[in-house]
Amino acid sequence: MYSISTLGTSINSVGNNYSQLSEDHEYQIVARRAIKTEWAQASCQTCDIPKASVMLGYEAKSAGIMLISDEYGQWQFRPDNPWASSDGKMPKYRTGKGEYDIFLAKHPEIKAYWADLDALKARCFTIDGKPYLLITEGGFKAIMGCQHDIPTVAGVGVTMFLTPKKKGEPDLVPGLKRLAEAGFNFIIAFDSDDPVKKPETVKNVARAEKRLTEHLKACGCEVLSVTGKWNHEDGKGMDDFIQKNGIEAFRAILMKATEGGTESRDTSDSRRKTKHPSADAIAREIAEDYRDRLKFNNTNLCWYRYEADSPGIWSPETDEYIESVVYQIVKSKGLTDLPPAYIGATVRFLRHNLIERQWKSRTDLIPFTNGALEITTGKLLPHSPGYHFTWTLPRAHCTLASDWQKIEDWMDFATQGNQHIKNLLLAFCNAVLKGRADLQKALHLIGIGGSGKGSFCRLIIALIGVENTHSSTLDEWSGNRFEVAQAYEKRLLLFPDEDRGARHLSKFKQVTGGDWLRAEEKNKKPFKFKFGGMVAVASNFPIFGSDNSSGMARRIIPVPFNAVVAAGSRRDLDSTFEPELAAFTNYLLSLDDTWVERTLRGVVEIPEINLQGWENKIREDSIAGFLNDRLIYDPLGQTSIGDSACAEGSLYQAYDLYCSDQGHKAQAVKNFSPNLVELASVILGWQVEKIHTRVGKVIKGIRLRTKADAHIPTYDYELQSRCDGFGDGSVTDSVTGQNPCSVKDVTGVTDKPLIQVEKIIDGNPTSDRIDGVAHKENIQGDIDFYPSHPSPEPEPLPAVNPDPSPNPSPNPSPNPSQLQNYANQRRAKELADDMREAIADCDREKAKEVMDRVK
Repeated sequence: MYSISTLGTSINSVGNNYSQLSEDHEYQIVARRAIKTEWAQASCQTCDIPKASVMLGYEAKSAGIMLISDEYGQWQFRPDNPWASSDGKMPKYRTGKGEYDIFLAKHPEIKAYWADLDALKARCFTIDGKPYLLITEGGFKAIMGCQHDIPTVAGVGVTMFLTPKKKGEPDLVPGLKRLAEAGFNFIIAFDSDDPVKKPETVKNVARAEKRLTEHLKACGCEVLSVTGKWNHEDGKGMDDFIQKNGIEAFRAILMKATEGGTESRDTSDSRRKTKHPSADAIAREIAEDYRDRLKFNNTNLCWYRYEADSPGIWSPETDEYIESVVYQIVKSKGLTDLPPAYIGATVRFLRHNLIERQWKSRTDLIPFTNGALEITTGKLLPHSPGYHFTWTLPRAHCTLASDWQKIEDWMDFATQGNQHIKNLLLAFCNAVLKGRADLQKALHLIGIGGSGKGSFCRLIIALIGVENTHSSTLDEWSGNRFEVAQAYEKRLLLFPDEDRGARHLSKFKQVTGGDWLRAEEKNKKPFKFKFGGMVAVASNFPIFGSDNSSGMARRIIPVPFNAVVAAGSRRDLDSTFEPELAAFTNYLLSLDDTWVERTLRGVVEIPEINLQGWENKIREDSIAGFLNDRLIYDPLGQTSIGDSACAEGSLYQAYDLYCSDQGHKAQAVKNFSPNLVELASVILGWQVEKIHTRVGKVIKGIRLRTKADAHIPTYDYELQSRCDGFGDGSVTDSVTGQNPCSVKDVTGVTDKPLIQVEKIIDGNPTSDRIDGVAHKENIQGDIDFYPSHPSPEPEPLPAVNPDPSPNPSPNPSPNPSQLQNYANQRRAKELADDMREAIADCDREKAKEVMDRVK
């Protein structure tokens, strides 16, 4: 921030008294000057005579248009009817008495357009990779340049870029000096006056430009000029030229900018003629020769070069490097003594020839260093530029590789022999390889140090390649505006060591929910993309439980890691896994897509995952803990919510006491009931609703737990009981260094996931046959209760998990259908429990008996 004119600083205090643009003034600016309406309204306002007098510091004799500069610059007044000054002149524009500065047009959307200098450099017109600001005279010209994405500063006169002599040795005005010292370069674009009719004006302009150039160069700036580069018949000012000839014609003029600061100008065309072919012509030649080697990605505004780093892969390149490549190509054609802007112009024309509006890679192929694997057929195809691959697996494909026993043994140990959790990890690895972002699922590995979380993270990094992985933290991802761009075109986004959840998780929800992400790199224009990979988080403790939204619970898959290896038995598993990665990759690619989708989306219920997710929730969410310990699901019950902690017998009073006992901070009463209803209905699947009565608000479907309810288990106990019989053994080998166990659960990966018997009541069984040998695996795989079909979303836990209250509410619902629904739910639970017991005991006869009851 720097000072502007004394009167100018008062603009904020009186600015609210300005009228918006009158219809006539808006017509003058928009229709006659071709300035966009939003830019006109942002930088221009109608100003009457009293307000104009205040701003000028002397009596105004006409209303007019006030050009409102950004807070870092100078305002300017254009009277409707110019009046004579004491020197007899009738200036078209006026400024206040005192100090003056440069005019900076106000951007209609970007508030910090002139304040954020790094972003401003990224928007600048570039020549040879260097940022240039445009300098002109008059506020309307500056607005015209800025609205066409060419940042332009304006002086209130050609001689008013320097401080007046009465202030001492002339220097750049503060605003211009700030930009010059910040590393900007400048192109001067003063008016193109008629040298025949106004020779003196042309000389004065050239003299002012020379003085300005000297001061800018003294600050280390490069200064070019396009003053006089267009015929005055095409428009005197740059705004007139753009309005008449178009912005692209003006950009072409800028590319012809020459050294600034010379008083005499040769306006003939002979000086511009060279022996070199035009930049357009040479760019067309290069495009024909290098069409399969160079591309410009319009999505992220970046150049790509084919096989720059890996076979068959397009790699991003900086603008400076592409200019170097083009320079070497041009030089190889025998062209020497090139003007400074020649290469930059050639690169621009080359971009027009080689631009890719949408960069689309082949998704049915997996790139390896020795070719592209066609997933459906298993054929290894030769690489081709047309595949548009920007990533590759960092190894060659080996069709015969099949032994991944050490990786499998470690996974058995890490999951403690639980085949269902192992299947979940395998499905996630498959999704990483195939880029299944459409599943909208993220893996959350939870466990103390040494339990295998880090080993699994390193396994999937080695599987996909560290160059295709971006590791971050939730704080960086949520708070650093440049972090999202690092995940562009990556296959895995990893948060490997989180101690606590970020305060704001909106960006995390965006990346896991398939939303558009705004990416920004320093000195480059922001762009948007959808993340095409998978997301994994690892932490010692639960970190997402405090988020009350159902969206987070729907996206996160919590996976417990509890198999801790003794410190003396730990070893480097990376070198152990590396020889088996090719075989492991082959196995993962052989998995059925439908099975992977059903596994990750929760169609197959895994009790340990449900328990882990709920324990995470009650650990961090006080409402979840209150619901678990103090509430009972009662379809016939209803309980008052209460409007304060003093409301006797209310839910909120009980919740406040619970928080006091547990050392939690209670949520506000206005948030309590919505969060409780969402938690109970969406997460637990209870049939609850919030209703209004004459005496207050109540929640139907739940009631407070009493001493008489000691026989009714809490919800976490109910989930824990489901885990009995699942993965209670451990499998070890030489990889882990632990004592092996003689019993191993060998349930195979199958396209038929474990059934959910609770659904029998709602559907029709399709088969009651039990074929094959009577053992646990066959019972699980061969009983089909309903046709196989993919589930679009995870299903909520059954509403019958907590047993109903034996003492229903004294105010039961009169709707008899609830009683029937409740009886159906009880019957479904009994059938499910019996079928689980039959499967666990390998009891074929009992399984048949359950099937008969279903019928």
